[in-house]
Amino acid sequence: MEELVEFVQNVPRTRPRFKQPQNGTKGDTDRMEDEENEILANNGTGKSATSIFKLLNSTLNFPVKLGNQCFNKELREIYTKKSISDALLKVRIVGYNEHTDIFGKVLVTAVSSGFSLGSCNWIFKAETKKIAYISSSSTLTTHPSQMEQTPLKDCDIFILSGLNKAPTNVADQSLGEICLNAFSTLTAGGNVIFPCYPSGIVYDLFECLSAHLTANRCSQYPFYFIAPQSETSLAYSNILSEWLSVGKQRKVYIPEDPFPHTELVKTNRLKHFKALHEITDLRQPCIVFCGHPSLRFGDIVHLVESWGSNSANTIIFTDADLPYIECLLPYQPLAMKAIYCPIDPSLNFYQANKLIKDLKPRLLVTHEEYLVPPKNFPSRAELVIEYGNVHRISPGSMISLKLKRKSVQTMMDPKMAQEIDPTYRTGKDVFVFASTITTSLDNMDNKNRLVKPQMDLCDPMKVPPSKYTWGNLDPALLFEKLSSEGLVATIQYTSTGCIINIPSERATIQVDGTSSEIICKKNDLGAARGKLRRILVSCLTEF
Repeated sequence: MEELVEFVQNVPRTRPRFKQPQNGTKGDTDRMEDEENEILANNGTGKSATSIFKLLNSTLNFPVKLGNQCFNKELREIYTKKSISDALLKVRIVGYNEHTDIFGKVLVTAVSSGFSLGSCNWIFKAETKKIAYISSSSTLTTHPSQMEQTPLKDCDIFILSGLNKAPTNVADQSLGEICLNAFSTLTAGGNVIFPCYPSGIVYDLFECLSAHLTANRCSQYPFYFIAPQSETSLAYSNILSEWLSVGKQRKVYIPEDPFPHTELVKTNRLKHFKALHEITDLRQPCIVFCGHPSLRFGDIVHLVESWGSNSANTIIFTDADLPYIECLLPYQPLAMKAIYCPIDPSLNFYQANKLIKDLKPRLLVTHEEYLVPPKNFPSRAELVIEYGNVHRISPGSMISLKLKRKSVQTMMDPKMAQEIDPTYRTGKDVFVFASTITTSLDNMDNKNRLVKPQMDLCDPMKVPPSKYTWGNLDPALLFEKLSSEGLVATIQYTSTGCIINIPSERATIQVDGTSSEIICKKNDLGAARGKLRRILVSCLTEF
């Protein structure tokens, strides 16, 4: 992000057109128009064209003029380095498989996605419910740690995104084509340019290209890595062992350098610079890794302008996010060869379908574009996500996914747990240890806790019962027991239960599926109610 800000800040801007002075003479107007034309002719920099390259070494033979379309002058800076720094201060850093509690409601866990260094998928747990968010992930064996799939099983909601943007390309085949094209270009005396980011795939390119050239006895060709964060990128990749694959982690603990680019730097085969003008001696032919992949800003603009007229040179695009033909449009006509070998290690449709089948989520949520064949391959029916229970989303849409909970997790105070004496209980297909408890429910920070209640034993109304009743009330049994007590009653069944009338006591018992209620006359002193309650409780199970 910082590199992108720096690139945008360095883009020349077109100054606004001069306004004609209200009381100015014709000579003043002509002079201002001449100044305006000179500025526009020099890409709106307000300086001579050669000043753009005043920091570049003259031995590099870079051009003294840039085409008007090489820079995107409409780019706007939407954030600064300070805003990035301020935002990062609010970020809490977590490790893989570290559980983070969010307000006592949700437990968040990051697991490796296998896509790049530090990339992760997210798991959100709310008691018995689990949601997984799958971003760019990879099952390929590269430099990052392997994708963790076991924690993603049995999800209630599975949000899938970040699938392969070049589904018909195979990453290994693209790497092979890249090595062959780079080798043929170098041996023919040409230079190779890789428009790339300062991290990610570039580490694999260092490793594969150096190994291929060494195997073909062409290790004399230098690599140049040009990026504002190039030194930081190379350094951090070697110390973040938690994010590396198992094989590279073992090298860290030996200790050895996990990446071959460290050895390339030591032997001077790989040279890294923050900017193009820092290079004092550019050995050619060579391989240059430079940004930005869009070719709209960064030092890559100078390289394409300088080497684009030589047919011996080659520019190789590996980024699947950007249309390489549109990237090259401002530089046409271009003599140098342009090769498109996209390397996207993220899940393709086959891998994604297999992953979903193995993980078996209850609901899949994914982008609507993944449910139909890609626009470039409308006849490829296999390039779609197939699942039974799927919810589609579209750009800008907002969806509501409800998770119904049947139970709530509660912790018990240790002192109270020591006093419990559970007994073995059996029922229909149920075998449990259970115990009667009297407790208070304490809720703090969205967490429930059972604690021993504060009771006034001197007040009989506040003393809890020694046993509690439970189970379903059988109206026929209640009617039978009322008759055995000499009480004449009538019963009337309803849709939810029944109503039992007892004329002699001028009382009514209403029973439904979850509760029962005794209704007595107003002047009852409690004798009838107590008697009916005793009979009703005798129909229930006590524990």
